[in-house]
Amino acid sequence: MNNLLVDAAVSRTRTTLLVMMMVVLGGISARLLIPIESNPNVEVPIFMVVVPHEGISPEDSERLLVKPLEVEMRTVEGVHEVRAYAYEGTARVLVEFDAAYDLNQALLDVRAAVDRAKPEFPTSAEEPFILEQSASEFPIIQVNLVGDDDVPERVVYNLA
Repeated sequence: MNNLLVDAAVSRTRTTLLVMMMVVLGGISARLLIPIESNPNVEVPIFMVVVPHEGISPEDSERLLVKPLEVEMRTVEGVHEVRAYAYEGTARVLVEFDAAYDLNQALLDVRAAVDRAKPEFPTSAEEPFILEQSASEFPIIQVNLVGDDDVPERVVYNLA
């Protein structure tokens, strides 16, 4: 089969060159017509809800802050995934929406869900805030450099 194709291309050189020129010209014209941005603004349908609470343990953070937020976030329309993280002194809930969902409506829905969950928080918890994630905030490349236990941290830092 391959020999037939090669034989046909070699025996019809003008046709082969014409087809190649058409493909090259089509590629060049497509490249010129497609707009290209050096730093495109990609809207990512992800929001992070952060609830600071001074001195709370991760276990209490999960029970008192994360659980009420998770329950309310799962009721929001258009939510694709909810991930929660409990830390010492804070709780974070990452809410990912479907790509087709309107970001402005998603932000309003997340704010409404946070407002519904706030009465269940301890009274000493600080005001929760919502961060909209952007693709421009994430690094394009990340390089990690580590060494053995006997290598001082300063040496690894200088090598980096």
